[in-house]
Amino acid sequence: MYVVDASVWVAWFSAHDVFHDDSRQWLTGMMTGSVRLIEPVPILAEVAGAVSWTLNDEKAAERAVAMLSTAPLLSLLPVDLALARRAAAIASSLGMRGYDALYVALAEVEGMSLVSWDSDHLSRASQLVPVYRPSDLLTQYRSDQ
Repeated sequence: MYVVDASVWVAWFSAHDVFHDDSRQWLTGMMTGSVRLIEPVPILAEVAGAVSWTLNDEKAAERAVAMLSTAPLLSLLPVDLALARRAAAIASSLGMRGYDALYVALAEVEGMSLVSWDSDHLSRASQLVPVYRPSDLLTQYRSDQ
């Protein structure tokens, strides 16, 4: 199981994103396999805003939210006060944006790895949880074949 940052989803939904191909390939493999992915519920707003802004396409943002809301192996977890406080502590101690800290806190609390393209996750969050780029996991999967 993985916590997947919005940066990976946005790249998947945005065909012109530099990380689109790796994100699409990795997420498609996860969604068609048996690996569960978990996300904090606010990912819906984060992805909708990023997709709408990046593509200048409100309908694409709505489709992204619909897909995330109904994907069978994707669990959307509520943010309770304990998780929000842990995210706040991570944000202040690592100098990280709030949403970024929320993904780290969720991965830490759930004992899972974080998958992200975000430079703050890749450089700072690894102090607390394992952090991978989708391309790292694709390379690992290919070498295991």
